[in-house]
Amino acid sequence: MKKSGSSLDKNRKIFIIATVFLIVTVISVISYRAWKRENVEKEKISKGIDYLTSLENRDVASISEQIDNIKAQQTMAQIEADENAVWKAFDMAMILGDSRAVGFRFYEFLMDAQVIAESGRKITDVPEDIDKIKSISPKQIFLCFGLNDIKSGLWTNPADYAAAYKEIVDYLNQELPGTTVFINSILPATGTGYASFEGYARIPEYNAALQEMAQENGYKFIDNSTVAYEYMDLYEQDGLHLQKDFYRHWAASMIVGVTKQ
Repeated sequence: MKKSGSSLDKNRKIFIIATVFLIVTVISVISYRAWKRENVEKEKISKGIDYLTSLENRDVASISEQIDNIKAQQTMAQIEADENAVWKAFDMAMILGDSRAVGFRFYEFLMDAQVIAESGRKITDVPEDIDKIKSISPKQIFLCFGLNDIKSGLWTNPADYAAAYKEIVDYLNQELPGTTVFINSILPATGTGYASFEGYARIPEYNAALQEMAQENGYKFIDNSTVAYEYMDLYEQDGLHLQKDFYRHWAASMIVGVTKQ
């Protein structure tokens, strides 16, 4: 009888232990699933909030961009309606550049002293004229380079060209701390000009590198691509240089670029 009682006690203990183990296991599984479900829900909520925030930011940025574009169009229309207003905006400015920029002086839109530009000039030629620039002490400088730089073969990588350009902007900022420097995008080539050198097909790449460099360093970049394509009929027959009437539109594009900074 004792053996039988002992056996029953052992079986009862085993049953109790097994039952407890089973209950603990079930509770653990339920708890784990609840914890996992809770974290999944939290993760979904977090992702949802992030997504809504991104949409909100995107919408704000989109609306802001649309407003800027509308203002730019209005400014462009007002400026181009009064040609005198275009050139008055450059009273305290200087233009540095290559043969394309020569037209600002050649057509007498600006005074000779305001335009330092010659055929064949590159961005790295700017330091040669620092004394002339300082004598004018301009409020703004507009850099209008690119064609000769690309054709020179010195910077076959657009990023390298942007780095060289940065050195010149740094130099001007150091020498003329009260002057704001604006980087003009390189005007595209067209027709026979476009076909005259294969590197001109990469002008958009060079402009993208310049714009990225400007954004990274807080510099002023003016995108002239819209006005260039809109008035491409005002290019000279060589597809590289510009007719007299083009300069008013180019100048207006620069002014709009200034107001958007």
